[in-house]
Amino acid sequence: MKLLVLGATGSTGLEIVRQAIERDHSVAAFVRSPERLKSFRDRIAVKQGDLLDSAALEQVMKGHDAVLSAFGPRVPISKADANLLQQFAAALTSAMPRAGVKRVVVESVAFLFKDAIIPPAYIFGRMFFPGVVVDASAMENVLETSGLDWTIVRPPKLTPTPYTGKYRALEGHLPLFGFSIPYADVADFMIKSVENDFASRKIFGISHCGLPFPLQHSVIPTFARPASEQAKTELMTLWAGQSASLCRCTDATELMSRPIAETNAYFSR
Repeated sequence: MKLLVLGATGSTGLEIVRQAIERDHSVAAFVRSPERLKSFRDRIAVKQGDLLDSAALEQVMKGHDAVLSAFGPRVPISKADANLLQQFAAALTSAMPRAGVKRVVVESVAFLFKDAIIPPAYIFGRMFFPGVVVDASAMENVLETSGLDWTIVRPPKLTPTPYTGKYRALEGHLPLFGFSIPYADVADFMIKSVENDFASRKIFGISHCGLPFPLQHSVIPTFARPASEQAKTELMTLWAGQSASLCRCTDATELMSRPIAETNAYFSR
């Protein structure tokens, strides 16, 4: 496939480029600063320009089969970049129909999963990264109403650890205990999303397969007790009460129905 990668100089973007080349795709990158792509030399086509320029995007994406975007603001986010993702989505969705390209896979953030309990991604995002939540939500809304063949990937904390190929992807939800995932595994899922049809017009939560280290010695022994069902209920009810309070929800039962089911499935494997 002929793939155009946006945000190719970021950590996820570099992994998308590397893995797409390994899978024998024809890769082009449209970036603001191409210096970080020097290691790929003649293996990809590099175009420099402004990703908020719809006309420039249109020209560079002509002839491609799909667009993969790991584009995002630099951290810490400046006031000038407060609406960067929304502006980018507007430019992208305007350019793609004119260029004759319909397929796009975009990296977003797990903060938008309002029903996530372990971890409480939405609550954490609203408390500590409210600007990111608002901007990413606006970006997704532009994509979802664009008429394009889109896929949105929402990872939690991204890590520089090596590629594993062992991760969980869940449509419409963040997997239970989805605290982090390597950049390389996110790239793997994004490429697979354009290589296959399973992800068309869907939102996926994606995360590692194991429990985070701090929980390995606290949660596992708790669930290993003879009274495991009671322990699970107590632990999940604690999370429910905290999350329901923060969300100003009155019914914790409905809030916890999916996490309880996922917990039972997780620890029965």
